[in-house]
Amino acid sequence: MKNSCASSTAFCASARPPGAPFTFGSSNNQAKLSEACVEAWARILHAAPGSRLAIKNKALSETEARASLQARFAARGIGPERLWMSGAIDSFQGHLAAYGFVDLALDTFPYNGTTTTCESLWMGVPVLTWAGRAHVERFGASVLAAAGLGEEFVAASVDDYVRRAAGWTTPAGLERLAALRPALLERLSGSALTNERVFTAALEQSYRNLWRRWCAAKVSSQV
Repeated sequence: MKNSCASSTAFCASARPPGAPFTFGSSNNQAKLSEACVEAWARILHAAPGSRLAIKNKALSETEARASLQARFAARGIGPERLWMSGAIDSFQGHLAAYGFVDLALDTFPYNGTTTTCESLWMGVPVLTWAGRAHVERFGASVLAAAGLGEEFVAASVDDYVRRAAGWTTPAGLERLAALRPALLERLSGSALTNERVFTAALEQSYRNLWRRWCAAKVSSQV
């Protein structure tokens, strides 16, 4: 992420207007919307009555793609009135500004988002993910942990992911989001995620620790 974003487009995510429906969102590639992911999102919408889901990606510029995704949700009891779909937005500023309509971004799985997760955080919108076992299932957890948001926004299972998502729509969840969002950009800017020197030093230390552990194990095996 370039810091030039900060002066022009960063943090357009404003407070929710009174009475507006809670909006979950995703700008991830359509190919990442697995059946398990759509199933979890449908469960979230059922668990949070009155909420809606905004999905924006290039594929949804096509009528067939929108109809197909709508049908996948309909098969799980979610009507079109709960969904807002959009194709890609040509302007980069317009793309970032779309985060202003989202209260909480939902990460995809098993293949997590990376760029979209960083963009969302940069625009003041927290992202909820869950940490799987494979490398591609842990991108979101790595980014959120580096941003200091792991405790609240990294779920331990799909059930926990659904529970946490619904929890953010409660009065207590809304109050916490309202307090977090204005400070998110500053928090992100001061974290290891955007401080390459701190991140690199920590990575180098991890390499040293792994090497020392391997050396110790090698010596122990020869005794």
